[in-house]
Amino acid sequence: MTHRRVLAVVAAVAMLATACGDDEAAEPTPTATSTSTTSTTSTPTTSTPTTSTPTTTPPEPSCAVEGPLALLDEALAAARLSTPSEWSADPQTTSFASRTTSGEEYAARLGLDCGTLLGATGALGDSDWLAVVAWTGSRAAFAVQTTAAPSTPYTGGAYVQNPVTEEPGEFVADDMSTWAASGPDGESIVLGHVDFSLGAAAKDWEIGPRLPFEEEVNLASEQHGIDALVEAGMRNVGIAQSPERGSEEGYIQFVSTTGQISVADVAPTGWFDPMAPRYFGGDTRVESVDGVDVRITLPLPDDNLGFAIAAEVAFACADFVWILEPPFNGTVDEMEATATAIVATSECQAG
Repeated sequence: MTHRRVLAVVAAVAMLATACGDDEAAEPTPTATSTSTTSTTSTPTTSTPTTSTPTTTPPEPSCAVEGPLALLDEALAAARLSTPSEWSADPQTTSFASRTTSGEEYAARLGLDCGTLLGATGALGDSDWLAVVAWTGSRAAFAVQTTAAPSTPYTGGAYVQNPVTEEPGEFVADDMSTWAASGPDGESIVLGHVDFSLGAAAKDWEIGPRLPFEEEVNLASEQHGIDALVEAGMRNVGIAQSPERGSEEGYIQFVSTTGQISVADVAPTGWFDPMAPRYFGGDTRVESVDGVDVRITLPLPDDNLGFAIAAEVAFACADFVWILEPPFNGTVDEMEATATAIVATSECQAG
């Protein structure tokens, strides 16, 4: 089906690995306050709409580097590498600086708030290290390169697309969030994330221009979706895939202000019913956000959508209807906050 194919496309972009696991959910950053009643049976039910007050002003990001430093220590220990004694914020003299993008660019490519480059030398001065890290709150992505070798060789068998090596590596974390391999010149490469995307972390750290989205806007629903998402403060907004022949439904990919990777199905009113579950068949509740009914449907245990989690969220927006597809990271609260921000835009309030 078309809708399942959209999820598959985003899964490929988000992971780009032969095996993946569920991540721990990041702490939610909700922007809507509401109360509602949720069904406890496996038969989907819809509660009476409740009311919440939208807010679209995100808090100022905290870019303190202590969190990323602790994350790197943990990842390098898992990759069987000795942690450098001290990281420097002036890493341009390291062996890998010429091929590694800046922290700011890495964060922008991933749609995250903060980014930094960190360099180091080994305790005996016999190894170079370079790390690029991007993060929003506790959600993060990173790439580490070093001339040091692991205490035991990587076993191979796990493929993750990255710009340096095509050789298989090893998932060194139980949840498959961290991958390590030996590069073509004997260097060690460690790639990973916390509740984000291993594929994005792995492919976006190399220096050089990034290819723009290739899909063109052809539908009014696509343009409406892009305009609303940009106004709502979403990042890296673009076409997820071309519409089906003869269809007026568009698919827009984006990264939320908290780093949740998402796709929105957007179509003219009447193309689909936003109150009818599409991807999940579990418990359903309806929130009233600024006078707009927003449906939240949770998954059933046998809902099989690959790595998609959380919920599906749907609503009407002026002359269009929306479904926020089940994402591949994050929480239901984040999805509700995104829906609240979209509903508050002039694109939605115009109706």
